Amino acid sequence: NDEFCRWKAVEVIKFCTMVQPEQMRLLITKVGLVKSLANSLSFFKTRDSVLTQVYNYYEPTFNFKFAEDVITALNNLLSICNPDNGLVNYFDFDLLEKLKAVMFLLVSSDKANDQIIAWAELRQNPIPLEKIIRNMMTKIQ
Repeated sequence: NDEFCRWKAVEVIKFCTMVQPEQMRLLITKVGLVKSLANSLSFFKTRDSVLTQVYNYYEPTFNFKFAEDVITALNNLLSICNPDNGLVNYFDFDLLEKLKAVMFLLVSSDKANDQIIAWAELRQNPIPLEKIIRNMMTKIQ
């Protein structure tokens, strides 16, 4: 289905951002990957029709693995940005707002608490995602 393909595509894109700086520069400037990844963050919060129909569960569900893959890819791209090369300008206010929304959900959401705990237990990265986001937001500003 489309959601599964989207999640797999982002996982592949994450690995594609682990390349040399010159290729990352092309992904940022020519492909427009920063904007595409920023737009994809809106898909990490969904309402699952199966859960609604079968279990009468109407709350949103969150795919934190998807959000983490998007943020990891963005962070990889951001790693080559510095004040001299102007690439940080591709990381715009819209992206900051989307990162802020994910951060807010991670640190203060009652609705997502159980889902956050389940995801956090399976996470392999020892650095909390909210710390990665905070560092990214600092670099972008």
